[in-house]
Amino acid sequence: MKKILIITFFLSIGAFAQDSIINYIKNNPIKYFDIKSFEKDNETREDIKLFYNERGDHFEQFMSSVDKGHFIENETKKNSPISIARNYYSNGVLYYETIFFFNFKIDTTKKYNKLGLLKETINNDKNYAFSVSSLCQLMKKEYNVDLMTIQNHFSRDYNPDVNYDVMRMFVEEIGKYCYIVILYSNPLPPDGDFYPRRLIYIDGNTGEILCEEEIFLWLLGGENIPKSKSSFPSKEEYLKRIKNKNKLKTTTFNGKTYTEEERKAFE
Repeated sequence: MKKILIITFFLSIGAFAQDSIINYIKNNPIKYFDIKSFEKDNETREDIKLFYNERGDHFEQFMSSVDKGHFIENETKKNSPISIARNYYSNGVLYYETIFFFNFKIDTTKKYNKLGLLKETINNDKNYAFSVSSLCQLMKKEYNVDLMTIQNHFSRDYNPDVNYDVMRMFVEEIGKYCYIVILYSNPLPPDGDFYPRRLIYIDGNTGEILCEEEIFLWLLGGENIPKSKSSFPSKEEYLKRIKNKNKLKTTTFNGKTYTEEERKAFE
């Protein structure tokens, strides 16, 4: 059985790290799980194997509870929001590999058969033409926030007062696929949602910063949350603009022209 390939990334921490990681994964041959090493270690420990590689990246390996006989490996990059989830067949051949940025999937998930031949490719960025790499550059330029560096005492630009998170989803009220960057006070309070934070809504296709949402910024720590260099509307203002724009939209029915509001009244 071939020994497991441990990924070593020769890259600097920054906005371009995400592209470097993805390119490395794309250009490397099929990976195999080191079953002998896993079973040997399993004799003296619980069902999960935890270790670090020479770069300080963290690994956890265990048996799948969903795919019978499969091995699971989760890799978390040191001081980085990027992690990689791998699923291996019982013979050690890679079944699939998925890259995560914070908690959402990015780039492509490739699935292989038991012989290691590619059988399916899933595009995780289908609705997001604006890449994560571009998002990181935008946030660094506009807010001086380095999304590629997880905030802890070992971070290059450690800020003890501020932390951040990133989500992406279809925002119904805005009507777009968006990245939502959350800048919040650090540490978070132990109870409830009463803590200062700024939410930044970014168009997932164009990269345009649509609006900001400020929540409890008057609380202690709110003054430390980064502000943008440019001026952007509040979420409330942006939603009003959308509503007013829709009012001006017209449609023709039976030779008569109606506004969007009038049309909806007839429905």
